[in-house]
Amino acid sequence: MVGCLVLAVVAGAALVVLLLNAKSLFVWALNQVETEVIANLPAELTPEERRRLEAAFDAAAEAVREGDVDPAALQDLQRQLRGLISGKLTREQILELTATLERVAAGRRPETEPARDRAAPAGTTAACLTLA
Repeated sequence: MVGCLVLAVVAGAALVVLLLNAKSLFVWALNQVETEVIANLPAELTPEERRRLEAAFDAAAEAVREGDVDPAALQDLQRQLRGLISGKLTREQILELTATLERVAAGRRPETEPARDRAAPAGTTAACLTLA
């Protein structure tokens, strides 16, 4: 019984630490992904497109640090990053990733948009979409 209580307290403390550091952890992960993406850029990507991608990664990381991100754009980014794990990247994938990073960096959606557009997809919670 005491062992279970200790385990619950430790798990709770770990959850608090994770929530308090969620932004830092996400920025760290984004930097790791950027390194991998840059290492696998397609040859046909122009220097301007590469600069735009690098600037978009930087801007998205800054927006996450400030807590000013569009949850839908962040979810799109997570979906895209899971799809990029497959290996060599195409120019189209890089351009789509750049556009998504720019959306993340653009900040929150205006409050005039209908609330239904911001609802969490089925099977997820709103907490999964935002950073503490």
